[in-house]
Amino acid sequence: PNGGFLNNLNFRLLHINVTAPTAQRITKLPDVLTHNRFLTDAEVNQRRTVAISRFGPPEREFAFDKKYFDMNFINHVVKLGDVEAWTVTNDRTFGHSFHIHDVQFKIISRSNGPVADYEQGWKDTLYVPKAESATFIAKFDDFASDTAPFMYHCHMANHEDGGLMGQFLVSKDPAQLKKDASGAIKFRASVEHPLTPKMISAAEGQAQTRAAAFEATDLGGRTLSLGSLTGKKPLVLFFIERECPCARDAAALFDRLQSAYGDTCTVVGVINAWPDVAKEWVAQTGVHFPILPDPACDIIRAYGAERAVYTTLVAPGGTIVKTYPGYSAETLKEISASIARLGAKSERVATFDSAPTKLVVGCPLEPVEKVEGTKLPAAN
Repeated sequence: PNGGFLNNLNFRLLHINVTAPTAQRITKLPDVLTHNRFLTDAEVNQRRTVAISRFGPPEREFAFDKKYFDMNFINHVVKLGDVEAWTVTNDRTFGHSFHIHDVQFKIISRSNGPVADYEQGWKDTLYVPKAESATFIAKFDDFASDTAPFMYHCHMANHEDGGLMGQFLVSKDPAQLKKDASGAIKFRASVEHPLTPKMISAAEGQAQTRAAAFEATDLGGRTLSLGSLTGKKPLVLFFIERECPCARDAAALFDRLQSAYGDTCTVVGVINAWPDVAKEWVAQTGVHFPILPDPACDIIRAYGAERAVYTTLVAPGGTIVKTYPGYSAETLKEISASIARLGAKSERVATFDSAPTKLVVGCPLEPVEKVEGTKLPAAN
């Protein structure tokens, strides 16, 4: 489990074919093979530390800075032209190789002693034994993009597959990069999910049916029940896939609905995640409406929500008014008008200029595996 198929085996690494001598004999080596000017510590503009640690369940053992790889998440941003010193630290669990894309670097120090002769040249990979660290210097001067990140990762395939990878952007102006409420840079996925006739028919078939009963504890420790939520006010159920960028985009718009109609309507988010992940999602999006963790998708399935950003509007008394299998500026305006009508109030100003003009369907909603030691608040 901790080795490879070549352990303790003798095998041919290099085979040299010796042929006839060339016409022009080479009898001496040049005095200098190449001229290198290595970067120095005095040239460093930015310093950062990348920490490797054992983190999480067995199937995802290692992580950089306690963050598993997420292709929509940017771990670091580097300014084009900067000379940076990166210190890679390792915990006491396992040795790791560290490989970085885009640049070659100069190793300047190791915690266990002087940098060896064979590590004095340009490198793009180094080995970090357990409980040790290494520092290198690199200049990021050849490419910049605000949408195409580079990677760094462990070169042991099972470790990087398990989450030991990260991404960094090289940007001409890092200050202009858009960040979410938690200060993180998130990318929108370019995948568009189709809205099928079956999904439309299923959503239309829920109108005027009785809403599924549920009682669950939100992230704030409050018990929410359908009966109490729809006693006198309409309810908007917003279904969230924990990694879906469309759900993150839509979150601010549903937060706007909650802000405009908070006294006459309740917006509740239902997310396929355990509480710790759900709390992280709230921190990233900055929403204020209550969130119900639903990792087994019990509530999600009861409402027939196949994908993120499904929205169900429930009238006072518990009857479904309409289910929307996606969101757009038009659907949000319709929900706003329906909330005002159901609450016997005049429609309030809630702008949706940033919403897409066509209906957007999110990622599939699927249950997630239980993380050992994690408990879900009581739900029925």
